[in-house]
Amino acid sequence: MEKKRKIFKTLLVIVLSLIFIYLTVCVIFNKQIYIDTIFYNLIVVNLRSLNLTNFFKVITYMGSSYVYIVLLVLGLIFIKNKDIPLLMIGNVVASALLMSFLKNIIKRPRPDYKLIAEN
Repeated sequence: MEKKRKIFKTLLVIVLSLIFIYLTVCVIFNKQIYIDTIFYNLIVVNLRSLNLTNFFKVITYMGSSYVYIVLLVLGLIFIKNKDIPLLMIGNVVASALLMSFLKNIIKRPRPDYKLIAEN
């Protein structure tokens, strides 16, 4: 059973990586991606509501650097095994570097339409 799970995880990573590469190439070469239209129609046209907007504002805030810093400090204070908080810090730093690298390569502009007012 464990071997099947490992094979499934490997195949899932390969398939998702291929999808990511395909979408990245489409964006880099300015090809229209049909999935953009599908998600725009699904989310903006059909599901848009004040409750969902407020929910996603909270989700966005949870991904801010303030939340990461608080979680990392709490991890350093309360987790007895000090390897875990150090791994957490390494994960955050590596994720930030990868995100910056990909943003600089892809350089996709933000959509023209504004769903919420910026602060």
